[in-house]
Amino acid sequence: MTKGVFIAVALLLLLCAGCSKKNNDNVVTKLPPSAAKLTFPAQNSACITDTLDADDQIQITFTWNTSANTAGYELIITNLSNNKIIIETTPSNQLTIPLDFNYSYSWYVVSTNNEVTATAQSAIWKFYLAGPGGCPVSLN
Repeated sequence: MTKGVFIAVALLLLLCAGCSKKNNDNVVTKLPPSAAKLTFPAQNSACITDTLDADDQIQITFTWNTSANTAGYELIITNLSNNKIIIETTPSNQLTIPLDFNYSYSWYVVSTNNEVTATAQSAIWKFYLAGPGGCPVSLN
């Protein structure tokens, strides 16, 4: 075999080897994220009670199912009485947030992916956060 043929065959093999390896991670990460499905606090929860922390707030652990093609999440919580909005980011499908009690809240999650600009928003759920005194309201 001549030197030129040997080099041509070697280059062809390298080219084929490079083409045969597909990086599935790049294919997945360049797809838009799907919307997360919320799990807790449940939709229209009329009463969530817990112990107050040192700042007279209740620590609520928000949870949702992971969504496809997602690198991270934005948790958006709105106090429905004063329209105060809390926005927190996390790579996880849960986040604990201290909230004032005796208020109604809405919440949703935005799924994000660093490889694309598209995002996906979950459903918006509402709940009432009661303090140690009980549950005087209904969200229905």
